[in-house]
Amino acid sequence: MEEMKPPVAGMQSRGIYEPFCNYVMETDKVIFAVAEIEEQIIGFSITIIDYKRFWRKFFTNHILLSIKVVFKKFVKLLKHNRSIQLSSEPVDISKYLSKHNTNRSWKDSSPIIGKVLYIAVKKDYRQKGIGKGLYKFRHKILLQKGVKRVDGKK
Repeated sequence: MEEMKPPVAGMQSRGIYEPFCNYVMETDKVIFAVAEIEEQIIGFSITIIDYKRFWRKFFTNHILLSIKVVFKKFVKLLKHNRSIQLSSEPVDISKYLSKHNTNRSWKDSSPIIGKVLYIAVKKDYRQKGIGKGLYKFRHKILLQKGVKRVDGKK
């Protein structure tokens, strides 16, 4: 994970990767699929079932880490609000809004909803079907676990 640096709870450091990976191995609410060649990890996918419950339990078990994440998000929010105040030009956001009605939300959470947290394939191995293989593997397990919907961020 350190090599591909996926954001986990908004952080990209060993300080979160280690407890996150340990917790992932203890729960059946996460599908952590790994692609490897000659004992070298070349890609992985992380999908969480019942997203809110997973994170609540993770941060309850890692209090100091949760304080660090909240502090980091608070600082980021302050910086963001400050940059908005400094910007005097209005921004047209209509091009970013969905053209069709949808009732899906990243905030939705239940035992039948899976959230794709991250999928990555090393640069040298892209366009070779590895990502597709990770998706197929993950999809098969999600079906076995009774998941009816999978959401992901673009």
